[in-house]
Amino acid sequence: MLFRIISSFFSLFSLFLVIIFLSFVAIYISIDDQNIKQRILSDSLSPSAKIFLSDDGGLLHTEYDEHRIYVTYDKIPDNLKYAFISAEDKNFYNHRGIDLTSISRAFFQNIYNYFFTENNNRLIGASTITQQLVKNLFLDSQKTIIRKTKEIIMAIKLERILGKEKILEMYLNEIYLGRGAYGIVSASDKYFNKKPLDLTIEEYAFLAALPKAPSRYDPEDNYESIKERRDWVLDRMLSNGYLTDAVVGMLKTYPIEFISKKDYQVVKKLNKKTLDKTINELLNLDKVKNIFDNGLIVHMTINEMLTNEIKALFEKLNRINSNNLINIDLQITSLVSGRRLVEYSQGEELRISFGKDSSIIKPLYFLAALERGLELNNKILSTNNISLKKELLTLRSLFEKDEGLILENLPSIDNSFIKEYLDSVGLEYIISEKFENERFLNLDEFTSFYYPIINNGIKNQIGLIDSIDDKFGKQVHSSQEINNRILNEILSIKMKSLICGKESITVFEGNLYKFNICSNVYDLNDKLLFIVFSNDYLLTAIASKGNDTALDNVYILDMLTEVINELSNQEFQMRYIPNGLYFFQANSITGYKFNLGDSPYWEIN
Repeated sequence: MLFRIISSFFSLFSLFLVIIFLSFVAIYISIDDQNIKQRILSDSLSPSAKIFLSDDGGLLHTEYDEHRIYVTYDKIPDNLKYAFISAEDKNFYNHRGIDLTSISRAFFQNIYNYFFTENNNRLIGASTITQQLVKNLFLDSQKTIIRKTKEIIMAIKLERILGKEKILEMYLNEIYLGRGAYGIVSASDKYFNKKPLDLTIEEYAFLAALPKAPSRYDPEDNYESIKERRDWVLDRMLSNGYLTDAVVGMLKTYPIEFISKKDYQVVKKLNKKTLDKTINELLNLDKVKNIFDNGLIVHMTINEMLTNEIKALFEKLNRINSNNLINIDLQITSLVSGRRLVEYSQGEELRISFGKDSSIIKPLYFLAALERGLELNNKILSTNNISLKKELLTLRSLFEKDEGLILENLPSIDNSFIKEYLDSVGLEYIISEKFENERFLNLDEFTSFYYPIINNGIKNQIGLIDSIDDKFGKQVHSSQEINNRILNEILSIKMKSLICGKESITVFEGNLYKFNICSNVYDLNDKLLFIVFSNDYLLTAIASKGNDTALDNVYILDMLTEVINELSNQEFQMRYIPNGLYFFQANSITGYKFNLGDSPYWEIN
């Protein structure tokens, strides 16, 4: 009888084991490797932050719905990896997804805790890092045998599909660490305002202490608990051979120097106008459209140090002029590449009048005259707008007059050359209808208008983006220099000579010439327009005068000129004289090359 009972028990037990085995096999077969791969790819494209970095490496702006910033395995400090492995899965590099030794130890430890200690509510787990990643990626948090079986099977499969480095990389980027931060990069920022590479060993241990209960272990709410847990992680790193006893003893004495929740601020240094322009530039790139919402690292052309210098200058001006704060839009653009180094704005967007009689459009009429074959020292019959007196003036003298233009003496706005130029710089809308009413240009449009004239006839693609990485750090876009000649080089040099003045050019031996740094300010009733340029940089700015008609224009112009002077490469200012261009010394009054007088200047022919 006893034998039959024992035999029946073993038969049922064997049947139970067979059922478990067959169930395990069925679940294993039902979990398709391809589905796991697709899910991994899908998760790797989960919501992540957009990070905007300056040309000099500063963080300009971050945007995210879920604070998750991805970092690849090779960028994760070794001691940070060791801290998490010590805290969560010390045999990580030795098991194949599940750790049978840890499962057995946890099983007996939990029985002991439950029946023989007061810690029956603190049962320990035995999930490996791989199992935790599986749970985060694929499963819910229900505690059922089927879910646990799936977790084990998928962990084994994941080890085969991904390998150890990729599993640890994904785990450290996916794990929730409190304060709305997913992954080690976001958590480093939220708790310490640092990058992972800048953290100390005890701060690595702090982060590794959080996964067990992120909310409960926030140092602002439970400092002693998280410090105890951090010190436990340090002890684990000691026992696993990653740290020495002396180092751990010293690190345990260090307090946790964290940022309070109220003091943490998301970095948003870009003003809305600049950010909107950058986003529009991003969305116009085909390679970016499909990954725009999945996390990007945008390397901008903006130089943060130079921008801060400009900001400090105008803050100083506003302190001096406290009764009437200066509203300004300012840009500094490279004439070599079109890169925008500074995009500074203080106040609402400013616009300037661009009517057919505006001094802003004046260069176009003279360009058209030069294109017809007139030279700078050729004289044309002109009429003074005030006295109506007719006189013969050189083209240069006429440009320098303040009385305005009699348009019949120069090409009109309907001139085909002028139309072609406006079309090439994207301002064709100005002449799309009758040019009777005033039009208004913002700073982007004005910079585009002047840029080719200043840049010896070359139009570069002006932009704010240098390159773009996906959230894994792989470059997906690099801006290329696009140079289009839209003006004859000689015409451009002659026009630049008019804008800068007769004293602006120096000619050297060896067929070389140089423009001195050129600076002008135009008083446009309620606004001021500043133009400063060297051979390699163009500064344009529109400032609103407000009620202060006595704003020190010259002081501001000198200040901006000094910025360009310091920025410019002095060795780059000399250029070879192009074929077909002839420099000669001319009389400063007549413009002729004989009877030079006391102060001759270099004229162009």
